[in-house]
Amino acid sequence: MAKARKKISDQEDEISQLIKQVLGLQAEKAKLLKDAQVKKSHAEQMATLQRRAHRAEEEHARLKQTIERLELKIAEQVNAKQAELLDAVLIAAMGGPAQTQVGTGGGGSNDHSPWNDKDKKIGVKRG
Repeated sequence: MAKARKKISDQEDEISQLIKQVLGLQAEKAKLLKDAQVKKSHAEQMATLQRRAHRAEEEHARLKQTIERLELKIAEQVNAKQAELLDAVLIAAMGGPAQTQVGTGGGGSNDHSPWNDKDKKIGVKRG
C-alpha cells in the first residue's frame, strides 16, 4: 500500500507539472496570438497608409495639372492686358487716337464765309 500511495503521489506530482506546462503553453499561445494580431494590425495599418499615400499622390497630380491650367489662363490674360497696354502706349506716343478734325478741312476761307461779312463791315482787310 505504501508503494501504491507513493505511486499515486508521484503521479499527482507529474499531473501537477503537466498542468503547469499546459498553462505555460496556453499563456505562450495567447502571447503568440496577440503578437499575430498586432502584426496583422500593423500590416493593415501599413496597407491603409499606402492607399492614403497613393490617393494623396493622385490628388497632388490633379492639383498640379489644375495649377498649370490656371497659370496658362493667367499668362494668356496677362499677355492680352500687356498687348492692350502696349497699344495704349503706342497710341499715346503717336499723339492719341485718330480723331476727325472739325473745321480744318481743305479749301481755307473764302469771301462768302459768314465771318468774312463781319470783317468787311468793320473795315478789316484780308490779304
